[in-house]
Amino acid sequence: MSPWLAVGQTTELISEIESGGIPPVSTVMGRKGGATVAKELVYTYACGSARRFT
Repeated sequence: MSPWLAVGQTTELISEIESGGIPPVSTVMGRKGGATVAKELVYTYACGSARRFT
């Protein structure tokens, strides 16, 4: 498991997104598959990553 996913704030955000009926992450398998992530999770991850580089 990623350390970012283990942070309490991240798990709370995932629970909040799920309670709204939105899947936080969805994937499509196959040649043209990919992943879709809720923008709130993307922002949270990006902000955490940006701190390491400043």
